[in-house]
Amino acid sequence: MLSQAWDDLQVNVFLIQPPDAPTPVAPLDSAQGALDPFSPPWNLMCLQAFLQRHTRHISRFIDCRLLTDLEPELIRRLEELEPPRVLVINCPTLALGQVAAVLEIAKRNFPAMRTVLCGEYPSTFPEHVSEIPRADFALAGDPEPILRNLLDYLDIPQRLRRTPGLIMEGSLNPKPYRLPRLAGLALADWKDIFWNEYTQILHTRACRAEARMTRGHTGNPGDRAYGDAGSGLRQWPMDRFANLVSQCSHTEIKEIVLTDPPAFWTPDRLREWVQALLYIRNLQPWSLSILPMTLDDELVKDLRATRCVRVEVIFPSCDRGVLAEYGIKLDWKEPARTFRALTDAGIRVYPRYWIGGPEEHRGEPERITQTINRFGLCDYRVEPFPLVIDSPLYEQQLNQGTVPLLDEWIKWAREPWIMERPVPLWGGRDNVDILYRDLKMIHGWLQRSPGMIWARLRTLLRSKNWIETLEDKAIAFLQRNRKPTQL
Repeated sequence: MLSQAWDDLQVNVFLIQPPDAPTPVAPLDSAQGALDPFSPPWNLMCLQAFLQRHTRHISRFIDCRLLTDLEPELIRRLEELEPPRVLVINCPTLALGQVAAVLEIAKRNFPAMRTVLCGEYPSTFPEHVSEIPRADFALAGDPEPILRNLLDYLDIPQRLRRTPGLIMEGSLNPKPYRLPRLAGLALADWKDIFWNEYTQILHTRACRAEARMTRGHTGNPGDRAYGDAGSGLRQWPMDRFANLVSQCSHTEIKEIVLTDPPAFWTPDRLREWVQALLYIRNLQPWSLSILPMTLDDELVKDLRATRCVRVEVIFPSCDRGVLAEYGIKLDWKEPARTFRALTDAGIRVYPRYWIGGPEEHRGEPERITQTINRFGLCDYRVEPFPLVIDSPLYEQQLNQGTVPLLDEWIKWAREPWIMERPVPLWGGRDNVDILYRDLKMIHGWLQRSPGMIWARLRTLLRSKNWIETLEDKAIAFLQRNRKPTQL
C-alpha cells in the first residue's frame, strides 16, 4: 500500500538558476556586450523537458538573475505551488556563495522543503557536497534519471540509497552517474519561456538562446582550459539537434548560440552539422565557437546557406609556443584568409582573445594588439583567461601554487555574507590590477592604430546604403533652400 501511495505522489519541483557572480575584470569588447547571450541555462531546460515528458511531476523554472529583490520575490514564486515541494538548484563551482544564499532563504522560509544541488559542483566534486550547508541531496552526473528516482521515492530512504549518483546524508564514497548515450534524454524546449524578461535585462530586442550538442570533455588539447575533465564526451544525434534548432525559427529567439567547446568543431564535424541543417532546410540563425582553423570555400558557402550568422574564434594565446600546447600550429595567413571568406559571405567573425593565462610570457598585450591589427577586423573581444576548476589545465597548474583553491570557494559558501568572495582569475586578486593595466594599454594602442581606423571605416561603408543616404541628403537640401510660399 505504501509503495502504491508513493507511485501516485506528485511533487512540485522548482528548478532554480542562482544570481550571477560579478565579473572581476570587464573585457575589452568592440561589440560592448551586444553579442553576449543571456538565456535560461541549457542544462536546466533539458532537465525540465525530461520531467515534463517522462515523469508525472510538475516543474517550474525560476531565474534569480531576473529578480530585482531576491528574497521576497523568490518566496512569492515558491508559494505559487503547494507542498510537497522540492528545490533543485543549478550549482556552478564559482557561484557557491550565490547558491548558499538561495539555500539559506529557502530553508529559513520553508524548513520542510527538500533542497537539491545539481550541475557542475556536485558532478565534479561529489566528495565535497556535504560541506555545503542546507543541501539535503545532490545529483552527481546526468541529473535526469537521478532526479526522477529521488522524486518517485522521496521518503523511502532504502530505495534512495540504491540510486546511482544520488548523494544524501550517510552517502559513502559518492561517484557521478553518467549515461553512456544521450539519445534517451530530452532536449530543451523554450516555448514556455517569457523571453521579454531577458530582452529587458539586455535592453535589446535580440533573444539569444544557448544550446549545447555535447556533454563531457572532448579530450582534445584544444579544450584543455574547459571543464568536465573527468567525463567522457557524449553527443546528441545531429539530425535530432538540427530539428531542435530549426523549430526555433517561429519563436522570439533571434539566434541559437552553440556553446560546445571549440575543439569539438573540426572541419569534418562542421560539414556533418551543416549537412544535417541543409537536409531540413533550416531557417533559424545560429552561431558557434571554433579554434583558429582553415575552412574551405565550399564549407563557408554551406555555413551561409544554413543561416550561420556569426563565428567566434577563440585564441587561448597569441604566442606560438603557448598555442602549441593547445595543438594549434598557426600560419597567420590561413586564418586571415578564412576570416575574409566568412566576412565576404556575410558571416560575422568575432575573434576572442584570452589574456592573463597561467602559461603566458612577457609582452602579451603587444602580441594581442599585433594579432588584432593583422586580421584587419573591427570586431574583437579581449577577456580574462577563464578559470575553470575542473579543467585539465587547472589540474596541471595546481602544483604550481599560483591558482585559487577549491577550499576558498567552499569557505565562502558557508558564510557568503561575511566572507570575501575569492577572485575567479588566474593569479587571484594580485592579477586584477595587472589585467586592468594591460587591457587599458591594448585599448589605447588600438584606438590610435591606422589599421583599426580603416577597418571601422570600411565596415561602415559596407553596411550603409549610400544611395538612400544621398537621396535623403538631397531632399533635406531642397527643403532647406525652398522659398516659402507667398500668401
